[in-house]
Amino acid sequence: MLRLGTRLVGTVGVMAITSATALRAQSVSFRPRLAASAGLAVYRQTGDTVQGGILLRLGISLESPHRPLSGQFEVAYHRIVGMTATCSGFLTGCSDWSPPAFDLWAVRASGQWHLAGAARAFYVTAGVGGYFANARLGRSGGAGLGGDIGVGMRNEGRGFFGEVRCVRLKDGPQTAWLVPVTLGFLF
Repeated sequence: MLRLGTRLVGTVGVMAITSATALRAQSVSFRPRLAASAGLAVYRQTGDTVQGGILLRLGISLESPHRPLSGQFEVAYHRIVGMTATCSGFLTGCSDWSPPAFDLWAVRASGQWHLAGAARAFYVTAGVGGYFANARLGRSGGAGLGGDIGVGMRNEGRGFFGEVRCVRLKDGPQTAWLVPVTLGFLF
């Protein structure tokens, strides 16, 4: 019985040391990388108003070569401008009324799941963040929460990447959608 207990304790000890070593290797291997990107965005408020704009993003990506998961923290600036159309219905057509341009800032955290194969070139991303505007979802300034999901493509490690997201912005009873399409570089 003592021999069985000694083997059990020894086995548990070896498993604990092996797990701790693997965990330590995983935590040490996370590499922070700077990500910079720019692109175009389509913004749609509740109703039928659609606007376009530009965006700039700067982020820190935390990656591990041992797992398909990575994380990213970022700050983004969106300038939503003209290119608008307001359509009230199929038969009534569209008018050229244009809501005012506005700035939209975002602070966001996300996770990426890199798909297997092709040097993990494709990934799926999902995140949450705070969005701050000088025109709250088309009205006077304010803040709201947003959640997003998207897809992207890039090479493993440093290099260019492309990404498309669908962001749902919520501010009380108001809802808006933002679809940014970006190209960037991971340093």
